[in-house]
Amino acid sequence: MLMIATSGQHGRNRVVRMRKRSALAALCEQMAAYTGTRAHDWYPVFKARYGMCAVWEAVARVRGKGSILTQLFTCSTAVDPIPMAGLTPIYSDVDLDTLSISPQLTVNGEPVRQSVHGVVLQHTFGVFDNRHDEDLASNAHDLGAIVMEDNAHALGRLARGSDGEPIADISVHSFGVQKILTSTRFGGAIWVNPRLASTDPDVDRQIRLSLSSLHKPAMRTALSARAYLTQIRVFSKLPSRLDQGVRHALQKVRLFEPAVTPAEQKGRLEYPNLAMTPWVAATALTHLRSLASNLAHRRDIVRIYREEFADAEGITVPAAVDTGEPQPLLLFPILLADDAHTDAARQASRSQHVRAVRWYNTILFPGSLDDASYSIPPDRGVAQELTHRSLGLPTDVDSAAARAAARSVRAAIAEDSSENPVC
Repeated sequence: MLMIATSGQHGRNRVVRMRKRSALAALCEQMAAYTGTRAHDWYPVFKARYGMCAVWEAVARVRGKGSILTQLFTCSTAVDPIPMAGLTPIYSDVDLDTLSISPQLTVNGEPVRQSVHGVVLQHTFGVFDNRHDEDLASNAHDLGAIVMEDNAHALGRLARGSDGEPIADISVHSFGVQKILTSTRFGGAIWVNPRLASTDPDVDRQIRLSLSSLHKPAMRTALSARAYLTQIRVFSKLPSRLDQGVRHALQKVRLFEPAVTPAEQKGRLEYPNLAMTPWVAATALTHLRSLASNLAHRRDIVRIYREEFADAEGITVPAAVDTGEPQPLLLFPILLADDAHTDAARQASRSQHVRAVRWYNTILFPGSLDDASYSIPPDRGVAQELTHRSLGLPTDVDSAAARAAARSVRAAIAEDSSENPVC
C-alpha cells in the first residue's frame, strides 16, 4: 500500500481531493466491471440528461445543425438535450413489440429521407430485443448517424450484436429517481464506445472533451441532492396544496431538485451540463453492490408476470417482453384496449398494494408545455396509442404481491369484457 506523508491544511486538502477522485474513479471501474468494458470509457454526470446534452452538443460542433431521430413515447428529459444542443428532434414510428423506435427508422411509415446526426435506441422499461436492436443500429450507421443507447431503465446492460460486441456508439445509464437502483436519486454514467475513435475520430474526440469538461454543480444544487430524500419525506406529510407550494418555493431558490422541472417540459434543461459530485458517486457506488441481486429478482418477477398474463383476455404483453429468457425490467408493460381499461387495471393492481403506473400517459411525459420547442408533429401515430393503452407493473415487489396483482388485473379486465362485449 502506498503511503503519502502529508501535514497541515495543505495535506488535508490533498487527502480530500484524492477521496473525491477515488469515488468517481471507483464508480467508473464498477460500471466497467459490470459491462465488460474499460473504466476510462465511462464518464460520470450529475444527471443522465446532462451527459446526453454534452454528447449532442459535441456532435453538433463537428457536424453542424441537423436532426436526431428519437421517439415521442418517452420522458421530456430524454428529448430536452436535443434542442438544447441546437439540433432538431424527429420522431420515428414506435414498434409495439419493443416500445422502441422502428428498426427501419420510419416516420409515418416512410423511411427517413433527410440526413440525421443521431438515432436514439431507447430500451423502454428495460426491454431489449437483439434482432431489433442490431437492425436499428445497422440502419442508423448506414445513414452515418451516431447511435445513442438510452439505458436509463436498464442500468449496467449494453445491447450487443451477434458477435457479442456493443452495438451503440454511446450508452446512457441512470442512477436517478424511479430507476433500477431504488435507493439512489441522482447521477448518471455515459459510456463511449472505443470503436468510435476509428469510425468518427472527430466526433469521438469532441464527445470525450465535452464529457470531461462538465461544470461543477453549485453548492446549493449539491446540497439539495443530499437533502432530497428528507425533503420528500417531509413533503409527503403535508396537505396537498401546502406540499406543492413548499416544493415550488424551495425549487425557486434552488434548494429543491425535482425529477422534472417546468423548464424541462419546454425543451430546456434547468442547468448547464453538470458533473457528478463525489457524494452522488459514493452513494451510487454503495448501491451498485446490490445490482446483480436486484436484476436477478426482477427477472424472477418478470417470469411470474409472464406466467400470470399468458393468454389473458384483453391484455397484450409486448412480444419482446414475452419471448426468450425473462429480462430484468424496471416495469412489466401490458397493453390494454383503451384508457378506461388501463385505469381499471391500474386500480386492480393497487388494490393489492402494488403500485402499477401509467408512465408516459402523455406524449413526452409528464407532458409538453411548449410543443414548438419539441417540434411535435400533429400525427403522433403509435406513440399516441400507447399513451392510452400502456400500464407498467413494478418488478421490485415480492413474488406473492406480483401474483396477486396480476390475478386482480386479469379478473378486472375479464369482468369488464364480459359486461361490455365487443360486437
